[in-house]
Amino acid sequence: MKNMEKSTHVYTAILSLVIMGSSGTSNNIYEFAGGFVGIYLFLLTIVFIFEKAKLKLKNK
Repeated sequence: MKNMEKSTHVYTAILSLVIMGSSGTSNNIYEFAGGFVGIYLFLLTIVFIFEKAKLKLKNK
């Protein structure tokens, strides 16, 4: 279970980097870091909600 959580974080980080790269808003490192953290947290929230929903479905 822990390994799956770890890989989810890695995939989320990579996806965040891809989105940052394709949007091309990294004028300086601070903007890039801020955007990366924002996208990362946003994606992580979606994954978290998705996992919770999956657990609820499994319990029924």
